[in-house]
Amino acid sequence: MITTDASAGQPEPRRGRLNPTVVIAGASAAPVLWLAQMLLSYGLSADVCSGLEWATALMTRTALRNTLYACDAIATCGALGGGLISYRSWHYAGDAAAGLPRDAAAPGQGGTLFLAQWGMLSSLWFLGAIAFNTIASIMITP
Repeated sequence: MITTDASAGQPEPRRGRLNPTVVIAGASAAPVLWLAQMLLSYGLSADVCSGLEWATALMTRTALRNTLYACDAIATCGALGGGLISYRSWHYAGDAAAGLPRDAAAPGQGGTLFLAQWGMLSSLWFLGAIAFNTIASIMITP
């Protein structure tokens, strides 16, 4: 079907003011922080549990535990921040289509809305994964 509407291919009216880097940062914050949390916590905890204990040679067990807790806190706050950025981007992009229903996208707006919604959902998913890793850090002593 061919459309003759001139506005069908135009970008959203406020797209220029909504920085795509911010939308991408909101969508990727939680997965990246979860990966960093996994690498640090598994690397430190596995080495201590294996008996080699190079990590405890570099720092005390209390410092090691505090490092793991700090990593968990940073990952949790970052995932929440990424979800908030994605929510604000979704809300801001949705305001660009003021005359349309909330589930309808204005021409050229669907990608921004999709990425913002994906960021909100992935922040929730990875926040759950971060929470499970945090519980493991609390329950298993290095």
